[in-house]
Amino acid sequence: MIDQKQLLINKNLGKQYQATYLKELNALFNDSIDESDLLSLEKTEEIRDQSIGTLSNKSIIKIDLSFEDKSQLKEIIDNLSGVAGSILVFTDYSNYCGAARIADLSKFNTQFNFEDEHSGIISILSQDLTNNLVIDFYEENGQHHR
Repeated sequence: MIDQKQLLINKNLGKQYQATYLKELNALFNDSIDESDLLSLEKTEEIRDQSIGTLSNKSIIKIDLSFEDKSQLKEIIDNLSGVAGSILVFTDYSNYCGAARIADLSKFNTQFNFEDEHSGIISILSQDLTNNLVIDFYEENGQHHR
């Protein structure tokens, strides 16, 4: 849980980052995302806290993919789309601007570019807090991975 002082600092930083955050979200999803799709920082923290308890007993499956092989990521997204329904998206900017609520995981742009998200980590949480997909992409020895 974040304290009140840090929450105010983060909200202030969020004003600086919001336009960049929305640009990144729009590159990651084939949907029009605007500030009305962002949760408050308080609600974002509440959901994070709830999901820790809900997800702590879930099994973790790790799959290493080449960043350039979009078909494997598309297959994973397609398989989860029917299960997830409405989703919550967390990136580094969610700490300052709030998580984004997206109507449907199938809107995820599996063709996104390496530079479309600055931190290299995208966390997608189902609305019911029972499924979490973390996409961690990075560069190693000149190769892009996720």
